[in-house]
Amino acid sequence: MKALTCLIVACFAFASLAHAQTTYRWIGGDGNWSNQNKWNPVGLPGALDTAEILVDANYRVTVDLNNVTVASVRVGYSGSGSTFTQELYMEGKTFSVNDTVKINIQGKLMLWNSSVLSGTGTIVNQGSFLIKQSIVHNNLVN
Repeated sequence: MKALTCLIVACFAFASLAHAQTTYRWIGGDGNWSNQNKWNPVGLPGALDTAEILVDANYRVTVDLNNVTVASVRVGYSGSGSTFTQELYMEGKTFSVNDTVKINIQGKLMLWNSSVLSGTGTIVNQGSFLIKQSIVHNNLVN
């Protein structure tokens, strides 16, 4: 019985480690955050994950879910010579980041109409950070 209990505990521990810190990359083009097929690997970034929106083209990712939480989010292609813009747009949504919000030179983060950006991390803004009738909680440090 003890061996079975140890095996079950080990399986749960392994399962939680298997989902620890995945980097999800947006594959490009306009779309909704909730479209699992627009992320590589297929799925949705969660509280332990990094979401990267970096493909060098013009497009907008719209946060269409409320109460999204990620460890980190990176917006904007950082290569030289690019003239394209990558946007992360939310309207009336709550988005929490536990580590870093990084807006690269080609990136644009837009909080519109009652959106809330919260968390305990750091905002690094080298691009555009636009806020209209929205809130950034002061526990995010710039």
